[in-house]
Amino acid sequence: MPQRLTVVTIAPSRPTVLHAAVARLDGPSSEVMWDGHGLIYRAWHGDRPAPPREIPLFPAPGAWHRFWAAVDGLGVWDWDGRYDAQGDVDGAGPGWVLRLARGHRSIDVSGFAAFPDGTPGRPGPGFRRLCRELSALVGGRAIG
Repeated sequence: MPQRLTVVTIAPSRPTVLHAAVARLDGPSSEVMWDGHGLIYRAWHGDRPAPPREIPLFPAPGAWHRFWAAVDGLGVWDWDGRYDAQGDVDGAGPGWVLRLARGHRSIDVSGFAAFPDGTPGRPGPGFRRLCRELSALVGGRAIG
């Protein structure tokens, strides 16, 4: 009897696109970008004129797999495209952006002082976890 073969498509562990940033006008800000070979991490303070220092990073395959598992588990691919706080919010709320593409999936989402699962000015548990997972991907450096 002939054997049956099962074809499994495995998404690549590295992204096609990754750009994540959380920026504040008067506080700590950070960004991580995929440059086609590795990640570039930048951090700065919004009210200081010094240019951010760029740190190249090369996460291990296991770190990528943990990150993508978190992205899938958090439902990031289903987040809306834009989140903006409604009503009276102070101007110091963080702005943020997340652009991801991997395999056949992609998302481009951003916000100002509002988050997919939070309250105005306060990120919810899913967004905070995403920031922790991004932080782990860049060796524990601050994101958000």
